Amino acid sequence: MKIMSEVRKGLNSGISMKCEMCNFQEIIWTEDPHNEKMPVNTAAVSGILKIGGGFANLEEFLSTLDIPPLSSKTYQKEHNTIATAREKVAEIEMYSAAMEEKQLAVQAGEIGPDGFPTLTVVVDGCWAKRSYRNNYSSLSGAAAIVGFRTKKVIYMGVRNR
Repeated sequence: MKIMSEVRKGLNSGISMKCEMCNFQEIIWTEDPHNEKMPVNTAAVSGILKIGGGFANLEEFLSTLDIPPLSSKTYQKEHNTIATAREKVAEIEMYSAAMEEKQLAVQAGEIGPDGFPTLTVVVDGCWAKRSYRNNYSSLSGAAAIVGFRTKKVIYMGVRNR
């Protein structure tokens, strides 16, 4: 077998090999395409996001290991996939927490005059201040609503001006 070339898709590499006897050609990937684990590109981006880093941090980390980095396009694609999945999970969990809080309010007999359960919640929000001598207000803020009984997040939001 003779190595012909390498194909890279982020951190996943395909080695193109050719048999010199029968001319059979095959690409062997460094990651099994039938593996049910998280793909290496997704895992790398997810890992760097979990420690509070971004593209430049991942690029620097991989270069320290002498591994060719992901392209910014591949990084952004994986980042968007992860962000979408996290938003879906958060939405499902917040809905579940709200339904649990509702059920506990019904069990406690806390029903309003209109027939709807009355939920007790704790709300907090913030709008950051910064000192660049320009209005001292940040362009973004965040808020959260937490159920009083369950202590679970019912709503979380970020707003940018």
